[in-house]
Amino acid sequence: MTVSYPRMAARTLRFTLGIPRNITVSADGKKVYFIRTPDGVSRTGCLWEFDVDSAQESLLVDPTELLGDAGEQLSTQEQSRRERSRESAAGIVSYALDREAHIAAFALSGRLWTIDLHTRSVTALTEAASDAVIDPRPDPSGRLIAYAAGRSLRVIGVDGSNDHEVVGPDTSTQTWGQAEFIAAEEMYRYRGFWWSPDGASLLVERFDEAPMQTWHIADPANPDRRPVTQRYPAAGTANAEVTLWHISVGGESTNGVQAEAVRTEVVWDRERFEYLMDVSWNRHGAPVIQVLSRDQRQSQVLGVDVASGRTTMLRDLADDDWIEVTSTARFAPGGQLITVEDVDGARQVVIDGQPCGEVSWNVRGIVAVDDQGVIVTASKEPSQVQVLRFGLNRADGAAVDELTSGPFVHSAVAAAGTTVISCSAFDATCPEITVRRDGRTVGELRVL
Repeated sequence: MTVSYPRMAARTLRFTLGIPRNITVSADGKKVYFIRTPDGVSRTGCLWEFDVDSAQESLLVDPTELLGDAGEQLSTQEQSRRERSRESAAGIVSYALDREAHIAAFALSGRLWTIDLHTRSVTALTEAASDAVIDPRPDPSGRLIAYAAGRSLRVIGVDGSNDHEVVGPDTSTQTWGQAEFIAAEEMYRYRGFWWSPDGASLLVERFDEAPMQTWHIADPANPDRRPVTQRYPAAGTANAEVTLWHISVGGESTNGVQAEAVRTEVVWDRERFEYLMDVSWNRHGAPVIQVLSRDQRQSQVLGVDVASGRTTMLRDLADDDWIEVTSTARFAPGGQLITVEDVDGARQVVIDGQPCGEVSWNVRGIVAVDDQGVIVTASKEPSQVQVLRFGLNRADGAAVDELTSGPFVHSAVAAAGTTVISCSAFDATCPEITVRRDGRTVGELRVL
Protein backbone atom coordinates (compact mmCIF):
# COMPACT_ATOMS: atom_id res chain seq x y z
CA MET A 1 0.00 0.00 0.00
CA THR A 2 1.39 3.38 -1.01
CA VAL A 3 1.04 6.04 1.66
CA SER A 4 0.67 9.59 0.33
CA TYR A 5 3.00 12.33 1.50
CA PRO A 6 0.23 14.35 3.22
CA ARG A 7 -0.92 11.27 5.13
CA MET A 8 2.63 10.38 6.16
CA ALA A 9 3.35 13.96 7.21
CA ALA A 10 0.24 13.92 9.39
CA ARG A 11 1.00 10.50 10.95
CA THR A 12 4.56 11.54 11.83
CA LEU A 13 3.73 15.12 12.93
CA ARG A 14 5.74 16.50 10.02
CA PHE A 15 8.41 13.80 10.47
CA THR A 16 9.25 14.85 14.05
CA LEU A 17 8.17 11.73 15.94
CA GLY A 18 10.92 9.37 17.07
CA ILE A 19 13.48 12.19 17.10
CA PRO A 20 15.13 13.26 20.40
CA ARG A 21 13.97 16.70 21.51
CA ASN A 22 14.03 18.98 24.57
CA ILE A 23 17.64 17.98 25.11
CA THR A 24 19.36 18.99 28.37
CA VAL A 25 22.96 18.42 29.47
CA SER A 26 23.51 18.05 33.21
CA ALA A 27 25.62 20.68 34.94
CA ASP A 28 28.56 18.26 35.28
CA GLY A 29 28.31 17.18 31.63
CA LYS A 30 27.99 13.49 32.52
CA LYS A 31 24.35 12.95 31.53
CA VAL A 32 22.12 14.02 28.66
CA TYR A 33 18.34 14.01 29.10
CA PHE A 34 15.78 14.17 26.32
CA ILE A 35 12.23 13.35 25.24
CA ARG A 36 11.57 10.83 22.47
CA THR A 37 8.52 8.92 21.28
CA PRO A 38 8.76 5.11 20.96
CA ASP A 39 8.80 5.24 17.15
CA GLY A 40 8.07 7.42 14.16
CA VAL A 41 4.28 7.31 14.43
CA SER A 42 3.56 7.11 18.19
CA ARG A 43 2.84 10.50 19.79
CA THR A 44 3.55 9.69 23.44
CA GLY A 45 6.77 11.33 24.56
CA CYS A 46 8.96 9.42 27.03
CA LEU A 47 11.85 10.73 29.15
CA TRP A 48 15.27 9.23 28.37
CA GLU A 49 18.83 9.49 29.73
CA PHE A 50 22.13 9.16 27.85
CA ASP A 51 25.19 8.36 29.94
CA VAL A 52 28.19 10.15 28.44
CA ASP A 53 30.83 7.81 29.87
CA SER A 54 29.23 4.58 28.63
CA ALA A 55 27.42 6.10 25.61
CA GLN A 56 24.31 4.12 26.63
CA GLU A 57 20.68 5.25 26.55
CA SER A 58 18.10 4.25 29.15
CA LEU A 59 14.36 4.86 29.45
CA LEU A 60 13.42 6.81 32.57
CA VAL A 61 9.68 7.45 32.29
CA ASP A 62 7.06 5.87 30.03
CA PRO A 63 3.70 7.68 30.46
CA THR A 64 1.70 4.63 29.38
CA GLU A 65 2.99 2.74 32.42
CA LEU A 66 2.03 5.61 34.74
CA LEU A 67 -1.45 6.30 33.37
CA GLY A 68 -2.54 2.80 32.36
CA ASP A 69 -5.86 2.45 30.56
CA ALA A 70 -7.05 5.87 31.72
CA GLY A 71 -4.80 7.59 29.21
CA GLU A 72 -3.89 11.25 29.19
CA GLN A 73 -6.46 13.92 30.03
CA LEU A 74 -5.71 17.55 29.08
CA SER A 75 -7.44 20.63 30.44
CA THR A 76 -8.71 23.31 28.07
CA GLN A 77 -6.02 25.63 29.41
CA GLU A 78 -3.26 23.11 28.66
CA GLN A 79 -4.64 22.50 25.19
CA SER A 80 -4.50 26.25 24.48
CA ARG A 81 -0.96 26.48 25.83
CA ARG A 82 0.18 23.63 23.58
CA GLU A 83 -1.45 25.25 20.57
CA ARG A 84 0.49 28.47 21.19
CA SER A 85 3.76 26.56 21.49
CA ARG A 86 2.92 24.49 18.39
CA GLU A 87 3.01 21.34 20.51
CA SER A 88 1.19 18.44 18.84
CA ALA A 89 2.69 15.48 20.70
CA ALA A 90 1.34 13.78 23.83
CA GLY A 91 2.73 12.26 27.00
CA ILE A 92 5.74 14.10 28.41
CA VAL A 93 6.27 17.21 26.30
CA SER A 94 8.58 19.12 28.66
CA TYR A 95 10.50 18.66 31.91
CA ALA A 96 12.89 20.58 34.15
CA LEU A 97 15.87 19.64 36.34
CA ASP A 98 17.42 21.04 39.47
CA ARG A 99 20.99 22.33 39.17
CA GLU A 100 22.70 19.06 40.13
CA ALA A 101 20.24 16.89 38.17
CA HIS A 102 19.00 15.00 41.21
CA ILE A 103 15.35 15.21 40.18
CA ALA A 104 13.28 15.96 37.10
CA ALA A 105 9.78 17.42 37.28
CA PHE A 106 7.13 17.15 34.59
CA ALA A 107 3.40 17.57 34.08
CA LEU A 108 1.37 14.62 32.85
CA SER A 109 -2.41 14.46 32.50
CA GLY A 110 -2.79 17.57 34.66
CA ARG A 111 -0.73 16.24 37.58
CA LEU A 112 2.77 17.02 38.84
CA TRP A 113 5.26 14.15 38.74
CA THR A 114 8.90 13.81 39.72
CA ILE A 115 11.58 11.23 39.11
CA ASP A 116 14.60 10.73 41.34
CA LEU A 117 17.34 10.49 38.73
CA HIS A 118 19.53 8.34 40.99
CA THR A 119 17.00 5.77 42.22
CA ARG A 120 14.73 6.06 39.12
CA SER A 121 11.63 6.19 41.37
CA VAL A 122 8.68 8.13 39.91
CA THR A 123 6.19 9.91 42.18
CA ALA A 124 2.94 11.79 41.57
CA LEU A 125 3.03 14.82 43.89
CA THR A 126 -0.46 16.15 43.13
CA GLU A 127 -3.83 14.61 42.43
CA ALA A 128 -5.98 15.37 39.41
CA ALA A 129 -7.78 18.69 39.92
CA SER A 130 -9.78 21.23 37.97
CA ASP A 131 -6.68 23.44 37.70
CA ALA A 132 -4.10 21.40 35.83
CA VAL A 133 -0.39 21.66 36.58
CA ILE A 134 1.53 23.80 34.08
CA ASP A 135 5.30 24.16 33.65
CA PRO A 136 6.66 22.64 36.92
CA ARG A 137 10.26 23.65 37.66
CA PRO A 138 12.48 22.58 40.60
CA ASP A 139 14.46 25.29 42.31
CA PRO A 140 18.23 25.07 41.66
CA SER A 141 18.91 23.53 45.07
CA GLY A 142 16.37 20.74 44.48
CA ARG A 143 14.25 21.42 47.57
CA LEU A 144 11.09 22.91 46.07
CA ILE A 145 9.09 22.84 42.84
CA ALA A 146 7.13 25.82 41.54
CA TYR A 147 4.29 25.37 39.08
CA ALA A 148 1.39 27.30 37.59
CA ALA A 149 -2.17 26.12 38.14
CA GLY A 150 -5.28 28.01 37.10
CA ARG A 151 -4.30 31.66 37.44
CA SER A 152 -1.97 31.15 40.42
CA LEU A 153 1.64 30.17 41.09
CA ARG A 154 2.15 27.41 43.62
CA VAL A 155 5.14 25.82 45.38
CA ILE A 156 5.47 22.29 46.75
CA GLY A 157 8.29 20.38 48.43
CA VAL A 158 10.00 17.70 46.35
CA ASP A 159 8.60 15.18 48.84
CA GLY A 160 5.06 16.42 48.18
CA SER A 161 4.76 18.39 51.41
CA ASN A 162 3.49 21.94 51.95
CA ASP A 163 1.74 22.45 48.61
CA HIS A 164 0.57 26.06 48.73
CA GLU A 165 -0.28 29.10 46.64
CA VAL A 166 2.57 31.60 46.61
CA VAL A 167 0.66 34.27 44.76
CA GLY A 168 -2.79 34.42 43.20
CA PRO A 169 -4.96 36.80 41.19
CA ASP A 170 -6.83 39.76 42.66
CA THR A 171 -9.30 39.80 39.77
CA SER A 172 -10.71 37.28 37.29
CA THR A 173 -8.51 38.72 34.49
CA GLN A 174 -5.15 38.37 36.24
CA THR A 175 -2.81 35.39 35.81
CA TRP A 176 0.47 34.70 37.64
CA GLY A 177 3.38 32.55 36.51
CA GLN A 178 2.49 32.10 32.84
CA ALA A 179 3.54 33.83 29.64
CA GLU A 180 0.87 36.05 28.11
CA PHE A 181 -0.46 35.40 24.60
CA ILE A 182 1.90 37.85 22.83
CA ALA A 183 5.03 36.43 24.48
CA ALA A 184 4.10 32.82 23.72
CA GLU A 185 2.76 33.41 20.23
CA GLU A 186 5.20 35.99 18.89
CA MET A 187 8.34 36.06 21.06
CA TYR A 188 9.03 32.36 21.69
CA ARG A 189 8.87 32.92 25.44
CA TYR A 190 6.75 30.24 27.07
CA ARG A 191 7.88 30.71 30.67
CA GLY A 192 6.29 32.95 33.26
CA PHE A 193 8.54 32.48 36.32
CA TRP A 194 12.26 32.14 37.09
CA TRP A 195 13.91 30.76 40.24
CA SER A 196 16.68 32.63 42.03
CA PRO A 197 20.03 30.78 42.05
CA ASP A 198 19.62 29.98 45.77
CA GLY A 199 16.00 28.83 45.46
CA ALA A 200 14.77 31.33 48.05
CA SER A 201 12.69 33.50 45.72
CA LEU A 202 11.35 33.88 42.21
CA LEU A 203 10.76 36.44 39.52
CA VAL A 204 7.15 36.00 38.44
CA GLU A 205 5.20 37.51 35.57
CA ARG A 206 1.68 38.74 36.16
CA PHE A 207 -0.50 39.64 33.22
CA ASP A 208 -3.91 41.27 33.31
CA GLU A 209 -6.22 40.81 30.33
CA ALA A 210 -8.70 43.49 31.42
CA PRO A 211 -7.60 46.02 28.74
CA MET A 212 -8.06 43.50 25.91
CA GLN A 213 -11.07 43.17 23.63
CA THR A 214 -13.52 40.34 24.24
CA TRP A 215 -14.18 38.01 21.32
CA HIS A 216 -16.94 35.42 20.94
CA ILE A 217 -15.75 32.35 19.02
CA ALA A 218 -18.33 29.97 17.62
CA ASP A 219 -17.78 26.32 16.73
CA PRO A 220 -18.86 25.83 13.08
CA ALA A 221 -18.89 22.05 13.52
CA ASN A 222 -21.29 22.34 16.47
CA PRO A 223 -23.65 25.27 15.87
CA ASP A 224 -25.82 24.24 18.81
CA ARG A 225 -23.06 25.18 21.25
CA ARG A 226 -22.72 28.65 22.74
CA PRO A 227 -19.78 30.72 21.47
CA VAL A 228 -16.69 30.70 23.69
CA THR A 229 -15.81 34.07 25.23
CA GLN A 230 -12.13 34.92 24.96
CA ARG A 231 -10.00 38.03 25.34
CA TYR A 232 -7.74 38.53 22.34
CA PRO A 233 -5.10 41.22 21.49
CA ALA A 234 -5.99 41.86 17.85
CA ALA A 235 -3.55 44.01 15.89
CA GLY A 236 -3.91 47.67 16.81
CA THR A 237 -5.89 46.97 19.98
CA ALA A 238 -4.83 46.90 23.62
CA ASN A 239 -2.52 44.14 24.86
CA ALA A 240 -2.51 42.53 28.27
CA GLU A 241 -0.84 44.57 30.99
CA VAL A 242 2.37 42.73 31.87
CA THR A 243 4.30 43.26 35.10
CA LEU A 244 7.17 41.40 36.78
CA TRP A 245 7.47 40.77 40.51
CA HIS A 246 10.15 39.51 42.88
CA ILE A 247 8.46 37.10 45.29
CA SER A 248 9.95 35.37 48.30
CA VAL A 249 9.00 31.78 48.97
CA GLY A 250 6.98 31.87 52.18
CA GLY A 251 7.93 29.30 54.78
CA GLU A 252 5.92 27.89 57.69
CA SER A 253 5.73 29.70 61.02
CA THR A 254 6.06 27.89 64.34
CA ASN A 255 2.27 27.45 64.63
CA GLY A 256 2.01 25.83 61.20
CA VAL A 257 0.46 28.85 59.48
CA GLN A 258 1.87 29.56 56.04
CA ALA A 259 3.92 32.75 56.07
CA GLU A 260 2.82 35.26 53.46
CA ALA A 261 5.13 35.70 50.48
CA VAL A 262 6.71 39.15 50.16
CA ARG A 263 6.29 40.66 46.70
CA THR A 264 8.14 43.58 45.11
CA GLU A 265 7.28 44.93 41.68
CA VAL A 266 10.12 45.31 39.17
CA VAL A 267 9.89 48.82 37.74
CA TRP A 268 10.69 49.92 34.19
CA ASP A 269 9.18 52.36 31.70
CA ARG A 270 6.21 50.20 30.70
CA GLU A 271 4.63 53.00 28.66
CA ARG A 272 7.55 52.93 26.24
CA PHE A 273 8.39 49.24 26.62
CA GLU A 274 5.23 47.21 27.10
CA TYR A 275 6.72 43.86 26.05
CA LEU A 276 8.73 41.76 28.50
CA MET A 277 10.93 39.97 26.00
CA ASP A 278 12.88 37.67 28.32
CA VAL A 279 14.40 37.15 31.75
CA SER A 280 17.73 35.66 32.87
CA TRP A 281 18.88 34.98 36.42
CA ASN A 282 22.04 33.00 37.13
CA ARG A 283 24.77 32.81 39.76
CA HIS A 284 27.05 35.26 37.95
CA GLY A 285 25.12 38.47 38.56
CA ALA A 286 21.81 40.17 39.24
CA PRO A 287 18.73 39.27 37.20
CA VAL A 288 18.71 40.67 33.68
CA ILE A 289 15.54 41.47 31.75
CA GLN A 290 15.06 42.68 28.21
CA VAL A 291 12.06 44.84 27.36
CA LEU A 292 10.80 45.89 23.95
CA SER A 293 8.67 48.68 22.50
CA ARG A 294 5.47 47.79 20.71
CA ASP A 295 6.83 48.93 17.32
CA GLN A 296 9.88 46.70 17.99
CA ARG A 297 12.34 49.49 17.18
CA GLN A 298 13.63 50.10 20.70
CA SER A 299 14.77 47.72 23.40
CA GLN A 300 16.49 47.98 26.76
CA VAL A 301 18.55 45.45 28.68
CA LEU A 302 18.07 46.14 32.38
CA GLY A 303 19.67 44.88 35.58
CA VAL A 304 17.24 44.27 38.45
CA ASP A 305 17.72 45.11 42.13
CA VAL A 306 15.40 42.50 43.62
CA ALA A 307 15.30 44.18 47.04
CA SER A 308 13.85 47.47 45.76
CA GLY A 309 12.54 46.48 42.34
CA ARG A 310 14.53 49.26 40.67
CA THR A 311 16.19 48.59 37.33
CA THR A 312 19.47 49.87 35.89
CA MET A 313 20.16 50.42 32.21
CA LEU A 314 22.77 47.97 30.88
CA ARG A 315 22.21 48.30 27.14
CA ASP A 316 19.99 50.70 25.15
CA LEU A 317 19.22 49.33 21.68
CA ALA A 318 17.50 51.00 18.74
CA ASP A 319 16.91 50.23 15.07
CA ASP A 320 15.05 52.29 12.49
CA ASP A 321 13.49 49.14 11.05
CA TRP A 322 13.33 46.21 13.45
CA ILE A 323 14.93 44.69 16.54
CA GLU A 324 15.00 40.92 16.17
CA VAL A 325 13.85 38.79 19.10
CA THR A 326 16.80 36.52 20.03
CA SER A 327 18.29 34.80 23.06
CA THR A 328 18.15 36.82 26.21
CA ALA A 329 21.05 38.81 27.60
CA ARG A 330 22.91 37.12 30.44
CA PHE A 331 25.98 37.34 32.66
CA ALA A 332 29.00 35.12 32.00
CA PRO A 333 30.92 33.33 34.77
CA GLY A 334 33.39 36.24 34.88
CA GLY A 335 30.62 38.80 35.24
CA GLN A 336 30.68 40.03 31.63
CA LEU A 337 27.34 40.97 30.12
CA ILE A 338 26.61 38.92 26.97
CA THR A 339 24.10 40.22 24.43
CA VAL A 340 23.29 39.68 20.75
CA GLU A 341 22.98 42.96 18.83
CA ASP A 342 22.99 44.37 15.30
CA VAL A 343 26.44 45.88 14.72
CA ASP A 344 27.86 46.98 11.34
CA GLY A 345 25.07 45.24 9.46
CA ALA A 346 25.40 41.87 11.19
CA ARG A 347 24.01 40.12 14.27
CA GLN A 348 26.99 39.84 16.59
CA VAL A 349 27.84 38.64 20.07
CA VAL A 350 28.54 41.70 22.21
CA ILE A 351 30.59 41.33 25.40
CA ASP A 352 30.34 44.29 27.79
CA GLY A 353 29.39 46.50 24.87
CA GLN A 354 32.18 45.34 22.55
CA PRO A 355 31.35 43.31 19.38
CA CYS A 356 33.06 39.94 19.21
CA GLY A 357 33.84 37.95 16.09
CA GLU A 358 33.69 38.48 12.35
CA VAL A 359 31.07 40.68 10.70
CA SER A 360 30.57 37.91 8.12
CA TRP A 361 28.90 35.73 10.78
CA ASN A 362 25.26 36.48 11.62
CA VAL A 363 24.49 35.12 15.07
CA ARG A 364 21.12 33.39 15.39
CA GLY A 365 21.14 32.64 19.10
CA ILE A 366 23.16 31.85 22.21
CA VAL A 367 23.56 28.16 23.03
CA ALA A 368 25.56 28.44 26.27
CA VAL A 369 28.00 30.66 28.13
CA ASP A 370 30.77 29.08 30.21
CA ASP A 371 34.38 29.64 31.27
CA GLN A 372 35.56 28.70 27.78
CA GLY A 373 33.47 31.28 25.96
CA VAL A 374 30.14 31.92 24.29
CA ILE A 375 28.70 29.10 22.16
CA VAL A 376 26.28 30.30 19.48
CA THR A 377 24.57 29.25 16.28
CA ALA A 378 25.42 31.48 13.33
CA SER A 379 25.29 31.70 9.55
CA LYS A 380 27.29 33.19 6.72
CA GLU A 381 24.50 32.34 4.28
CA PRO A 382 20.93 31.27 5.08
CA SER A 383 21.08 27.63 3.93
CA GLN A 384 23.76 26.74 6.48
CA VAL A 385 23.84 27.13 10.26
CA GLN A 386 27.03 26.40 12.19
CA VAL A 387 27.92 26.15 15.88
CA LEU A 388 30.71 28.52 16.96
CA ARG A 389 32.53 29.47 20.13
CA PHE A 390 33.69 33.02 20.84
CA GLY A 391 36.31 33.58 23.53
CA LEU A 392 35.19 35.77 26.42
CA ASN A 393 38.36 37.80 26.72
CA ARG A 394 39.17 38.24 23.04
CA ALA A 395 37.15 40.58 20.85
CA ASP A 396 39.44 40.65 17.83
CA GLY A 397 37.66 38.29 15.43
CA ALA A 398 40.43 35.67 15.64
CA ALA A 399 38.70 34.19 18.70
CA VAL A 400 36.14 32.27 16.63
CA ASP A 401 36.27 28.48 16.93
CA GLU A 402 34.06 26.68 14.41
CA LEU A 403 32.64 23.58 16.11
CA THR A 404 30.76 22.44 13.00
CA SER A 405 31.15 22.82 9.24
CA GLY A 406 29.62 21.76 5.95
CA PRO A 407 26.37 22.43 4.06
CA PHE A 408 24.11 21.56 6.98
CA VAL A 409 21.84 23.18 9.54
CA HIS A 410 23.21 22.65 13.05
CA SER A 411 21.81 23.29 16.50
CA ALA A 412 23.34 22.52 19.87
CA VAL A 413 22.96 22.15 23.64
CA ALA A 414 26.04 22.38 25.85
CA ALA A 415 27.29 22.31 29.45
CA ALA A 416 30.55 21.48 31.24
CA GLY A 417 32.47 20.30 28.18
CA THR A 418 29.65 18.17 26.76
CA THR A 419 27.98 19.38 23.57
CA VAL A 420 25.04 17.73 21.84
CA ILE A 421 24.93 18.73 18.17
CA SER A 422 22.01 18.11 15.83
CA CYS A 423 22.89 18.11 12.14
CA SER A 424 20.18 18.32 9.47
CA ALA A 425 20.71 17.98 5.73
CA PHE A 426 18.42 18.91 2.87
CA ASP A 427 18.55 15.38 1.44
CA ALA A 428 17.75 13.60 4.73
CA THR A 429 14.44 13.27 6.55
CA CYS A 430 16.01 12.90 10.02
CA PRO A 431 18.84 14.71 11.76
CA GLU A 432 21.99 13.12 13.15
CA ILE A 433 22.43 13.95 16.84
CA THR A 434 25.93 13.44 18.20
CA VAL A 435 27.25 13.80 21.74
CA ARG A 436 30.72 15.28 22.09
CA ARG A 437 32.82 15.40 25.23
CA ASP A 438 35.76 17.83 25.24
CA GLY A 439 35.65 17.96 21.44
CA ARG A 440 35.54 14.16 20.95
CA THR A 441 32.44 12.33 19.69
CA VAL A 442 31.37 9.75 22.28
CA GLY A 443 28.06 8.59 20.84
CA GLU A 444 24.74 9.41 19.21
CA LEU A 445 21.16 9.88 20.35
CA ARG A 446 19.18 7.39 18.32
CA VAL A 447 16.45 8.44 15.92
CA LEU A 448 13.71 5.79 15.90
